[in-house]
Amino acid sequence: MHKVAVVYQILAHYREPIFRRLCEQDYGVEFTLFSDSKNTINSVKAIDSEIAKLPVEKGGLRWKFVKNMKLPHHFLWQRGVVKLAFSKKYDTIIYLGDAYYLSTWVSCFLAKITGKRTLMWTHGFLSEENGLKGYVRKHFYDLADGVLVYGDRAKNIMIKKGFDPKSIYVVYNSLDYEKQKSLRSSVGVQKCEALKKRLFPKSVEQPTIFFIGRLIKNKNLKLLLQVAKLLKNSGSEINILFIGDGPERGQLERVTLEYDLKENVCFYGECHEESELAPLIMMSDLCISPGSVGLTAMHALAYGKPVITHDNLDRQKPEVEAIQPGKNGDLFQEGNFEELCAKVESWLDRKVSSCECYDIIDKKYNPENQCRIIMNAIAEVSKGGH
Repeated sequence: MHKVAVVYQILAHYREPIFRRLCEQDYGVEFTLFSDSKNTINSVKAIDSEIAKLPVEKGGLRWKFVKNMKLPHHFLWQRGVVKLAFSKKYDTIIYLGDAYYLSTWVSCFLAKITGKRTLMWTHGFLSEENGLKGYVRKHFYDLADGVLVYGDRAKNIMIKKGFDPKSIYVVYNSLDYEKQKSLRSSVGVQKCEALKKRLFPKSVEQPTIFFIGRLIKNKNLKLLLQVAKLLKNSGSEINILFIGDGPERGQLERVTLEYDLKENVCFYGECHEESELAPLIMMSDLCISPGSVGLTAMHALAYGKPVITHDNLDRQKPEVEAIQPGKNGDLFQEGNFEELCAKVESWLDRKVSSCECYDIIDKKYNPENQCRIIMNAIAEVSKGGH
């Protein structure tokens, strides 16, 4: 049995399906997860550490705990990670590839000395990043035998920087796609219509644009309200649904009143229950993330809704690659409000095929595909391919 340790800062709630899939697979590899038992990232919902007490066959996760120790300037030391390099229990270690985690530098270096194979699971390079940070990041990733990145662009940038293409594995990202598929089959039209009447009682006939995620400044969510205001002034009202919470909510609520959009805007608040999220997304028509797009795209496409975001890939998240312009969404020139408005009107006027949105999730952005790619990466680095 080949044994693999997977080291993360915390186990985020949205990652539970892929972590569960890894723990439950039975292809001669045993995965054990390592993270702090406490949530040390306030903006991210974590998996309840109580399930570590349950065996995998009874719904638990094979999960052991380390201690996160925050240091100045965003650095982190994970107590218990370095000794994994010396443990005889594990053949391969997969680290969260964050260069600010000083314990990962030490542990990964020592793991290679002790004969273990190592992988880093990371965004990789989101841009060319040729300065000091890029230099440090390159040497950090080079410690490992292989790198699991979220997107093809990150792989291409790494190849330009001299990394061996065979050592880079595009693992994509995912949510609970099996549950999402089940819900999109079981949530009926009547439930969606009733929900829309409840949220938008005075504008139920209008199309609905939604955003799901943290309401934070770099998402530029005020642009959605500006689009709604412009379209309303031209005689084409739309509804805006914000699913999520965050520090920008108060400002967005004030702008909503200023623009006289109270009847057309709903602040639903934070929601993590997939059964509650499904009808919210399914009752909507179009997803827009004016700033960067990440898991927002995964959620929308999984329920058959096209996504629009900006085209500056240096300021995007890897999940933007799931958007295929003209098929399941679109890109507008960053900062070009007029083009955004035109794209919104164009997509609201067209008949969208849900299957064209599902397609990319079916093929790439799901836990089953991620598990397959991770298993292949482990097999390849175990051969000493890097």
